[in-house]
Amino acid sequence: MDDIDRARLKARECVETNERYRANDERTESGRRGREGKKKRKEEERRRRDASDGKARAEERAEERVEDATEILNVNEHAREEELKRMSESLRDAEKRGKALAERAVEFEERLRALSEENASEARALARAEAQLKRREREFEQRKENLTRELEEAIAIANERDKEAMGKAREAREEIARAKVAASEYELDDARVREFSLKAGWCARYLHRAIDLKAIKANEDAGEEARFWTRAFGIAASENDTHASIAKRIDDAIVEDARRPRLSFKCNPASSARESTPSMTSLPPSRNPSWPKNFRDAVRVELAMRQIIADRVEERVAVALADARRSRALATVSLVPAQIDASALSKEEIDEFHFRRAWLRLMWARAREANIFVGLSDEREDYWCDEMEMLTDLGMEDQSRFKRDAVAVDKGLKELRTLFVETRLWRT
Repeated sequence: MDDIDRARLKARECVETNERYRANDERTESGRRGREGKKKRKEEERRRRDASDGKARAEERAEERVEDATEILNVNEHAREEELKRMSESLRDAEKRGKALAERAVEFEERLRALSEENASEARALARAEAQLKRREREFEQRKENLTRELEEAIAIANERDKEAMGKAREAREEIARAKVAASEYELDDARVREFSLKAGWCARYLHRAIDLKAIKANEDAGEEARFWTRAFGIAASENDTHASIAKRIDDAIVEDARRPRLSFKCNPASSARESTPSMTSLPPSRNPSWPKNFRDAVRVELAMRQIIADRVEERVAVALADARRSRALATVSLVPAQIDASALSKEEIDEFHFRRAWLRLMWARAREANIFVGLSDEREDYWCDEMEMLTDLGMEDQSRFKRDAVAVDKGLKELRTLFVETRLWRT
């Protein structure tokens, strides 16, 4: 910026000088023209004065030359004075600019010194940060090496454990395969065949009843499972049979068997591996001679029964029956309100009560024969056997008797599950 300012000042000075020279030239030219005019007038006067002599003319010329020289000297003197003034002003301006530049130079030196000190402090801080960064890099590299070594050791240990686990898994699979083969070849004794046949009937009965009452979602899988347990129990169902009719047939079969007195069925000693096998039993024989065949069938029916209990299908069936009874009572109450008892049990509920009571009688009989809760099982079998003989009349008009005994049956089933009788039968 300083060079540009100086160039601008020089250009301005040159322009001013040229203007002054041009003004001097104009004044000189005007003086020359004036002199020429005088000369012309004087020549005319000389021509008019034919009598003037050469000396006078020479003097006149000399005077004219002196006058011209005087004018020229005056003009040059004036120009020199103006030039001197201009140069003095330029010198003063240059001195002022020099002082300003000197002040700026001092200021720049102070700024440079401050920046140098600041850069030095920053350099020291950067040096410390660089040293700290290098130390952290070394620590990171050391930690990285340690972690890499630990990771490699962990991977090696994991590989060894995986190999060991794979070996154990292979051994377990082989053992399971051997157990499956052994289970498929394991033959059930006569008591277990009768027990699991009854459980197959129990599964079939509740699945058909739940599908009929829409207590569970009716799909192809549920229907197929219900038909399978029906065949396993030994009931031949036709295409015209409904879920309700099949459940009724299972009810009639199990209730009829439960009404029989104690030890009413002959045992099959050929199917038992024990030497001391009783000749009579309270459990009915299997209606399907080909099922259950082995321990695998027993596991399947046991799992199915526990799944039905876990899904609370029994409770859903009881609730659905009560809802259907109340719905029918509400639908007919406007017709004969004086003759409708909304709390009276329906035929389906009475069948449910009979089935549960028959199940209690048969399960306690199986517990007695398996020596589970000795004494208690004898007492419970006798009690439910007597109840079966007394309360199987479907034409009874005293509904209150049914209601009281239905409550007793619910308590009996709760006792059966609380004592884990069915689970203990499975473990024997």
